[in-house]
Amino acid sequence: MEYKILHDDFGIDFWEFEERVTFISGHREYSSQGTKSKLRDFSDMSEIVDEFKGKEIVKVYASIHGSIALSLNSFSCRWDSGLFGLLVFEKGEFGENNQGLKDFITSWAAWLNGEVYGYVITNSQGEEVSSCWGFIGYDNCEEEAKSQLKYFIQEEKERFNKALKALIRHKVPLEARRKRLARLAWI
Repeated sequence: MEYKILHDDFGIDFWEFEERVTFISGHREYSSQGTKSKLRDFSDMSEIVDEFKGKEIVKVYASIHGSIALSLNSFSCRWDSGLFGLLVFEKGEFGENNQGLKDFITSWAAWLNGEVYGYVITNSQGEEVSSCWGFIGYDNCEEEAKSQLKYFIQEEKERFNKALKALIRHKVPLEARRKRLARLAWI
């Protein structure tokens, strides 16, 4: 058995299931699913603060030059970077001092850059045994693929051993055992 990691050309929409956060775009050339409004002028932040009273409002900066890098801090390049938008969410949603927000931003940037993957697990005959898609980040996908591969191999070993014990218990001759077990061994 083996697994292959493949690029997911039909990757999930990052915002489709994201209900914790609202993104308000401030970038003239960018709109995203999940935006509260297409484009907002951030020159008067008091209007936005009034609209989202009691919620956390965090600025997100972007550097866009071939790929997109996101940060909670501004970038030094004045040509390819600037304020990207605002994230609005309930206070405490990302833990004390918003520690989890960095992971959220990292995942979002990976999705924006097309870093969405899936895996396919095949047996020794090349037949697909399992697949799963929509992982943001190669490492996340590979970790799950390895876990699933380990599960399938263990399951097959148990099935093989159970069949072998039954053949031994029924005193099936060795040559007949080999033939029957060869049909089971698709790892």
